[in-house]
Amino acid sequence: MVILILFVNHRKNKLERKWRQAFSAQLIQTQEDERQRISKELHDSVGQNLLFIKNQIYKLLPERNPLLNQSVDLALEEVRNISKDLYPNQLEQYGLISAVENLCDKVKESTNLFVSSDMNINEIQLNKRTKINCYRIIQECINNTIKHARATAIRITAELRENSLELVIQDNGQGFEKNNIHHKAQRSFGLLNLQERAALLHGRFELETQPGHGTKSTFRIPLHKQDLHPSIHT
Repeated sequence: MVILILFVNHRKNKLERKWRQAFSAQLIQTQEDERQRISKELHDSVGQNLLFIKNQIYKLLPERNPLLNQSVDLALEEVRNISKDLYPNQLEQYGLISAVENLCDKVKESTNLFVSSDMNINEIQLNKRTKINCYRIIQECINNTIKHARATAIRITAELRENSLELVIQDNGQGFEKNNIHHKAQRSFGLLNLQERAALLHGRFELETQPGHGTKSTFRIPLHKQDLHPSIHT
């Protein structure tokens, strides 16, 4: 009787875990679809309308007010930046490597953080879902570094190993105690997001850190679906 109860509970927990993983995967995909839709609307509708207004101002007001011109230009630039942040169209047009290099340049321009990337990969082996989730993982790691690490540099590397992609994001920041990793994972939306992204790709997420020695995030993502159970490893 006891064995039967344990078996039923084990099966129930396993089904609940699978349901949570499926729900998280669907939620992430829905968010990406919505980001892409809003990004397109901003670019094609709001951006084009602002551009039309700018051109009309140039035609109708021969002696233009510099502040008015500047305001319209700033509004256009903000719409473009928001659109790119929501969904990097460069990812589809030029690929993951180019999109990551562009992200690194943007971070270097807007912060004091030096960001470098060395992505030795063949993008033909990566599908669209893998590319966008790898980009989001890198984006989230950079954001975490900017917010919490007090780092001066971050390095991104990626290479293909047999049938998997190994993605590593490492900073030279303040780090934190390993004993706090699981506690932080439960409280930090950023770490939870990284876990969910790795799970969506049937991959593994390993986090290495200690005070004064920075943080290293490693993601091992199979290029073909495998029966892996993702988790944080110390």
